[in-house]
Amino acid sequence: DSATVTLGGGQFQLNGAFSETAGALTLSANSTIDFGSGFGASTLTFGSYTGNSKLLTVSNFGVGDVLILGGDVTGSLSNTSLFSFSGGFTSSFSSGATTITAVPEPSTIAAGLSLLGLVCWRERRRFARFLAVAGFAR
Repeated sequence: DSATVTLGGGQFQLNGAFSETAGALTLSANSTIDFGSGFGASTLTFGSYTGNSKLLTVSNFGVGDVLILGGDVTGSLSNTSLFSFSGGFTSSFSSGATTITAVPEPSTIAAGLSLLGLVCWRERRRFARFLAVAGFAR
C-alpha cells in the first residue's frame, strides 16, 4: 500500500514471516525497526526513505530477512551514526531502491563448518566401506 510511516523515536515492531510494502519512511528522531523473533524470512519495503540525519536501528535482522528502502542509501549504510544493524548484511542498489539482505555472522558460518567437519570425521569409516563396496577403493 502507500501509507506513510513516520518514526519519531519509537519502535516499528514486526513478528514472524511476512512481506509488507508501505509508502515513505521518514525519521523525525532516532528510531528502531524490529523484525521480531519469529521464524521465517521477512521482507519489508518502503517506497522512499528520508532519514533526516537520524539513526535507524534494525534489530533481529536474521538470515533471509530483507529491508528495501526507496532511493540509493548504499553509501550511507556504513555510517554507524545513520544505520545500525544487529547482524551482518549486504546491500545493492537497482531500480531506484536499496535492497539490504541479512547474511550469517562469521561465527555462525564457522560453527556450521566445524559441525560439518565433525560429522565427516565420524562417518569416514562408513564412507570408506561404501567406496570399497562400490569398487572405488584401491
